[in-house]
Amino acid sequence: MARKPKTLGQLKKERIPHGTNSLSSGDIFKQRKLYKTTYGNRRNTVDFWYKDTLYGRIDKDGNAVYPLEAYLKQFRGSDCSLYALSFVVDAYRDFVRAFVSQNKGNPTFVDEKYLFPHGMVAKKGWISANQLYHRVTELAYKRFTKTFLSDREKSKRVTSFDTFIKLFIDFLNERGTLVPFTRTGIIMQEQQRPLVFALM
Repeated sequence: MARKPKTLGQLKKERIPHGTNSLSSGDIFKQRKLYKTTYGNRRNTVDFWYKDTLYGRIDKDGNAVYPLEAYLKQFRGSDCSLYALSFVVDAYRDFVRAFVSQNKGNPTFVDEKYLFPHGMVAKKGWISANQLYHRVTELAYKRFTKTFLSDREKSKRVTSFDTFIKLFIDFLNERGTLVPFTRTGIIMQEQQRPLVFALM
């Protein structure tokens, strides 16, 4: 017999951490605290929120790592072309199959907003650090040439490649704390979406 999905009330009663974008900041704080006390010290768990935010992006020596794109696989049925490492896509597919199979006899399952059989579709996947790096360098160069060098005093100082580089480094020193500029910095940042708008 299939088990009914737990309601929000049941999760709260059983002190199981949950989170949604609709929670208030106070409730988000409480849920994160509950998560830390419930799962933070367990063995065989990875704490992606606090301790291991760079898990999978750095090796044991702290060097940035990047997967070979040949090992990527596309999620089937996703709204757009979403990819992940092949074992992640396979695990997600197996999870969806098992979850749907386990709950297909449950009449309330069909009415669930996100958990009904055809609603379980991947929404986010692998992001190319190479593409992000290209966007960041392109935006930085445009901002440098069109805004930073629009100051006549600065533009007059560009008399050679060396002076151009020196001014570009000055520009990066001003903006560098807002957005990573190297490929390694992009891979290792907390959010995998760089703050490219900081360059604007």
